[in-house]
Amino acid sequence: MKIKLHLAAAVLLAVPALLLAPASVLAQDSSAPKAPFSDTEARAIEEIVRDYLIANPEVLVEALQGLEEKERLAKAEAQRLAVKANLEGLTRDPASPVVGNPEGDITIVEFFDYRCPYCRRMTADLLDAVEQDGNIRLVFKEFPILGESSTLAARAALASRNQGLYQPFH
Repeated sequence: MKIKLHLAAAVLLAVPALLLAPASVLAQDSSAPKAPFSDTEARAIEEIVRDYLIANPEVLVEALQGLEEKERLAKAEAQRLAVKANLEGLTRDPASPVVGNPEGDITIVEFFDYRCPYCRRMTADLLDAVEQDGNIRLVFKEFPILGESSTLAARAALASRNQGLYQPFH
């Protein structure tokens, strides 16, 4: 039984490559290489793999978890590259309000909506950090996504900036 399981595991690793192989590799004509297995052998392998997966469904769960992790890492890398490609616009856009030390060596960019309860909770903590550190440059990005009143609040905030009152308004 142990040998059968090890064989099934080895086959489980090989079968996807075979299934994804170009048709020309699997073709039976004289100009192409011979298929690695006869039809009878292929059916036997499929049966072994099927039995193995039914007996060990956790293998599928592990494979899916591995795929999800791989996708998560790829997404995180794509986000990192997007931030890197747009860093100047995110951190130095003259249209974005800045509080704290304008020459600070730490820049925090906050995207927020005035109607967002999470954003409201973070405001005090961010402003406290700016005050306590003295070297933080906090860049605000108005991101009104929660409706018309969010847009109105963002416009009012940006108008208050023109009057030098952005931070008190915020």
